[in-house]
Amino acid sequence: MTVRTCLCLITRPAGGFAAPVGLTTMPGAALGAAAPPAGPGGTAGPGGTAGLAGLEVLLGYKKTGFGAGRWVGIGGHVEDGEQPVDAAVREVAEESGLILRPAALTHRASLSFVFPARPSWDQTAEVYVTTEFIGDPVESSEIAPRWFRGDDLPFDGMWDDARYWLPVVLGGRPVTAEITFGPDCATVTAIHPDPHPAGLTLRAPRA
Repeated sequence: MTVRTCLCLITRPAGGFAAPVGLTTMPGAALGAAAPPAGPGGTAGPGGTAGLAGLEVLLGYKKTGFGAGRWVGIGGHVEDGEQPVDAAVREVAEESGLILRPAALTHRASLSFVFPARPSWDQTAEVYVTTEFIGDPVESSEIAPRWFRGDDLPFDGMWDDARYWLPVVLGGRPVTAEITFGPDCATVTAIHPDPHPAGLTLRAPRA
């Protein structure tokens, strides 16, 4: 059975914070000491991230469970009977301490991840974005959160798929795609439909 997941990409202006109208918001702290080193940003897919220099994105270093050792968007499983947007709000609160309002989240992507070599890993993800949050991100037992500049995302430390769709979503375009991983369960081998009008070049499988 395919696992249903969600994640929320929380953004703020780079180098500062502008409180959204109608929400009492504390400035998000730029975490440093609590989070592990980011490592090199790596290379994004077609289109790159140069146009995202004006924002920062909150990611989390996964400490335990599926994807441990990678930087990920903050989120998790959608429980039975739960709406994905409500699950995103709950997961963000549990993993980072930030409080979100469901109405402030914008749905930006529906992704299906296929692992032919390990079907038990197959999952879907509903992706949301928001600029509105209350509080400062704090480390939890599962996630160490950290703000990253939009043009310096740690792709080499993330799941391989992120470099292809994440810049598109952060740039404001919706994405619906099925993403297939190779025998190594780490390298993307196919994306359909292609989220990039000019086409994309997939990386070679990892040795």
